[in-house]
Amino acid sequence: QRFYIPFFIGLIGNSLSIDNFFLFKIFTYISLILIIYIQYLLILKSNCNFKTAFMFISLVILNPYITRYFLSVPAMVNDVFFILGLHIFLYGLFQKNYLIFMGAIVSMISRQTGIFVFFSCFFYLFQNKMLKLLIYNFLIFISIILLSIFYAKNSSISDFDFDHLFGLIKKIFI
Repeated sequence: QRFYIPFFIGLIGNSLSIDNFFLFKIFTYISLILIIYIQYLLILKSNCNFKTAFMFISLVILNPYITRYFLSVPAMVNDVFFILGLHIFLYGLFQKNYLIFMGAIVSMISRQTGIFVFFSCFFYLFQNKMLKLLIYNFLIFISIILLSIFYAKNSSISDFDFDHLFGLIKKIFI
């Protein structure tokens, strides 16, 4: 499931005749700025004092594994988008709105571990009786899984092994 974002970036780059690596940099920079901004919004929502707020924002900005690493290797844009999806999801939990749904989608299209964010979103929406978003969430989940299976079957020499897709879930629950 790690092909959506690079494919989208490559599609934009090839359509507009822009260097793909340059677009990876742009998407990485924008994602990091959004992560910092959402972190700031989360801090405002938590009503913490200035020292605590400064510490939490510094954890994102000064963390070498979040900012420096992704700035030096912008091709790892999937991982930045996963972190962005988690931030959107958390902010959606504070806001209690559709951002929960958007965060789950962003995290799912960027990493397979986003499936766990989907399950969290599913349970939250079910518990809060947000049935319309629950149905959308489920349909998008099925669409992402089917598109991933289609891509894996058509880009590989051998047949698609479902143990690769659900291996972590099978390991935990079975």
